[in-house]
Amino acid sequence: MSEIKTVEPDVSVATPEQAADVILKSDSRTALLVSLLFYHGLRVSDVTKLKVSDFAESGKGIVMGLRDKKTKQIHNYILVDKAENAFRRYVNGQRQDIINGWRNDQRGDSFLFLGVRGHLSVRSVQRLVSDACSKVGYPDLHCHSFRHGCGTAYAKAGASAATIKYALGHKSIASSMRYIHLDEDDLHKVAQNIF
Repeated sequence: MSEIKTVEPDVSVATPEQAADVILKSDSRTALLVSLLFYHGLRVSDVTKLKVSDFAESGKGIVMGLRDKKTKQIHNYILVDKAENAFRRYVNGQRQDIINGWRNDQRGDSFLFLGVRGHLSVRSVQRLVSDACSKVGYPDLHCHSFRHGCGTAYAKAGASAATIKYALGHKSIASSMRYIHLDEDDLHKVAQNIF
């Protein structure tokens, strides 16, 4: 039987189990990074621009306000429980420890993701996530693998194309469809449910 082809066959797609494994075995900063990439489908470039002030408590949990760099729209996301827990651990622990280790003249503590020299760059985040994935045993995973994993997880859960589009912050559904990677088993399950 031939393999079903996807639009981007060389893309590594993180599964929910892999994401949970990386989150569990990482420090709190990397756990939050992966949580935002996987559970909320954020782009790494959007993650690096996040500030602590972009997050607020609400009756429903922690809400993240994000201005999408491509669409320029502001999206408000209520963090899923796993991301909310990772947020609280990082902000109340490792993030404060990083700031306490800075020289007095360092600036940039308004950003959420920090390193010893200030706020983290896209490249620094990519390196942190890739290193964490390799240490856990997933050397093929990287930041974008988690974004693709988000779209695929939504699709496998039965989310509509419009929901996936909104979750990934795309302007068009066509863009979102490139983030859905299904195989024969997924199609068989759908067919079994329909027929």
